[in-house]
Amino acid sequence: MPQQIIIGDPTTPAQQAQVDGNAATGVQMAERVSIRPMDFGQPFSNYGSYSGSFTTGTIAAGSGAIFVCAFRNGDANRTMLIRRIRMHQGWVVTTTAAGACVGEVLVARAYTVVDSTGGTLQTAPSKRRATMGASQATIYMSTTGALSGGTRLTDSNSIATVVQAAQAAAGATMFQGALGDLWDSREPGKYPLTLVTNEGFLVRSTAPATGTFVVSVDIDWDEVQNY
Repeated sequence: MPQQIIIGDPTTPAQQAQVDGNAATGVQMAERVSIRPMDFGQPFSNYGSYSGSFTTGTIAAGSGAIFVCAFRNGDANRTMLIRRIRMHQGWVVTTTAAGACVGEVLVARAYTVVDSTGGTLQTAPSKRRATMGASQATIYMSTTGALSGGTRLTDSNSIATVVQAAQAAAGATMFQGALGDLWDSREPGKYPLTLVTNEGFLVRSTAPATGTFVVSVDIDWDEVQNY
């Protein structure tokens, strides 16, 4: 038996959803889908979406591959979704050695103690809306050398790597433009790097044997109740 389902006010046709609009009258009551940010959880003020740009101190080259950024989720009541990680590396004193600059992201499991030795705690990343809660991420950036001291199991292989030949010029920036995107899951439907409690990631940098450099890391992420 045919049935009619009305979406909207059943007594007011002008407020009812239509399969298609009426081109003759200009009335467009067809249903549409609007893309909006995901729900974080309740109460809303406990969670949120965040961005932060973090910078190391001046690091002497020649140390090989070193961790320059550590990110950890130590909260048992939230999941952190890493949407984007960008990295830039610039020379303070020009390198005189040929070689490659390498940036990598490695995931850390069973991350019970963050890598804080040799680093500075980064505080108050920017909330994307004032009514969002404060971020519970723990983030350290290197001061003048490698970060260390963490208790973790780091994946054997990085989830992202960028490589560029060193430019022998003071102020030259490595990983410019899209090359600086170590991790990018902003495309709809692409699974983010999902970090539950005691999980995180580290950014590792490798530079040629001489000179001094600074690294900046930009991170976009969400903190949600469930995912």
